Amino acid sequence: MSRTTTIPFIGVRLHENRTPTGRRTSTPAKRTALYFAYGSGRTPQGKEARLTGSQRGEWLSPDGRVQPHDEVMAWLRAESFRNRYTFEALLSVRDGDLTSEAFCKAMGQGEIVSDWRLMLHSDTNNRHAHVLFFRDERMDKKAFLTWQAGVRTELVAQEKLHPDVVRRHHSELDRSMFDRLSTSGSAQEQSAEPDLSLSASSRGSLSKEPDLDFSTSSRGSLSKGWGVGV
Repeated sequence: MSRTTTIPFIGVRLHENRTPTGRRTSTPAKRTALYFAYGSGRTPQGKEARLTGSQRGEWLSPDGRVQPHDEVMAWLRAESFRNRYTFEALLSVRDGDLTSEAFCKAMGQGEIVSDWRLMLHSDTNNRHAHVLFFRDERMDKKAFLTWQAGVRTELVAQEKLHPDVVRRHHSELDRSMFDRLSTSGSAQEQSAEPDLSLSASSRGSLSKEPDLDFSTSSRGSLSKGWGVGV
């Protein structure tokens, strides 16, 4: 019996680059970038990675060039002070063995997001990429859905070009979780990265993202889930 084809998961949420007193800050973007690059600073592995500079992947810019981590941090600091919002996007596929270049090509669809930094993670059952970009305004729903559709179409095309011929042994739990995220009508409203290696005890934790370690004051700046942020 053939599996049901799943569509790529694409979600976006935002952080406001302001402190509780209204001052400009780059803290949300910095924390997010550190998590993308090294993992959670709360875990022994994450702490060790930050000390040794062992990244989970390489940063890429829209031109496909690898960007040193310190240059990405300098870029996001400048952009945080220039723009009101930090956006983080998650692009995840189940049926393809996609490269960083493939995700970059997908991010190149449309003009609404023109400058960004992307990192591919291959340490879960599904290839996925995290993306940081900045805007001075929120994305309206129509613009978001148009951009999302363009990125998703390209990801589907890339999956056909780069099929996952060596399956990574997805468990039934893995498959059901990703199917729920990618085929649900409210998929863009889910609030957690579909890390499909979750244990049985973590099945109810899809609405939480504790590893980003945001302070209480900054949690209120998040949009509700992987949505548009309108």
